[in-house]
Amino acid sequence: MEYEALKRDLATDHDDLLAYSMGKTAFVERLLEVARTDDELAFAFAVPTLES
Repeated sequence: MEYEALKRDLATDHDDLLAYSMGKTAFVERLLEVARTDDELAFAFAVPTLES
């Protein structure tokens, strides 16, 4: 839901695709960082790292 709201806000605020994409990328990078560092989270798949 947060991602959905972010996409709507970015689409409203930015007319160019690059700025819209960069806003989404920042969000996804934050999520991946939490997935990599939060020991209480468990996944049935490998969480991508920056080196992969």
